[in-house]
Amino acid sequence: MTLTISPATPDDIPGIVDVWYKVFRAPILLEAFPDTPAVKAWLAESFKRCMVEESRRTRFMVVTDDDSGRKVVSFTRWVNKQGGKDGISHWSSRWGKELGEGMDYDFVDQKFFGPMAKQQEAIMGEKQHLVLEVLGTDPSYHRQGAASKMLQWGREEADRDRLEMYVSASSQGQPLYERFGFAVCKEQLSKETSAAPMMRRIGGVKIGE
Repeated sequence: MTLTISPATPDDIPGIVDVWYKVFRAPILLEAFPDTPAVKAWLAESFKRCMVEESRRTRFMVVTDDDSGRKVVSFTRWVNKQGGKDGISHWSSRWGKELGEGMDYDFVDQKFFGPMAKQQEAIMGEKQHLVLEVLGTDPSYHRQGAASKMLQWGREEADRDRLEMYVSASSQGQPLYERFGFAVCKEQLSKETSAAPMMRRIGGVKIGE
């Protein structure tokens, strides 16, 4: 098996959407992003927009199985959050202000993105930092090194630019992130979201040192 990491292109979008719905099956995610043709089309358009509009400061990466015809097996979206008051932009600036048919804006805003954004802002403030906004890996490729390739890429980018890193982590993802130097910011754990706020300091220095 040959797994290769590379920047995502619009041709990869169908594979990314396919992996999305293999991975994100939790009730809150299916309520925010229903598994319907209309929402899949909305996700595809949202992903394409962020791939082609450099001003959004996002980087899509994919890991592909080149022995299976460049099959997308993992994807990430990284966001370089700029410093200052506008450093943490509203989620709709990246995902789209107009949601797909069948999506509930209030739920997406207040129950899904909003609580995670509050944690991030409380921890990172106005500092520039690199955010792992989403990471999904096809379950049939777990423990094959795909997600590690993604995190290694992000770590190298952050260390090169001397940036801290941030991720809103699921309980399943926490052990992997910890191996790459992230630590849970326990003081900002919230009952409003199951996502754990995790930060990696510049160069992987442990929090508290």
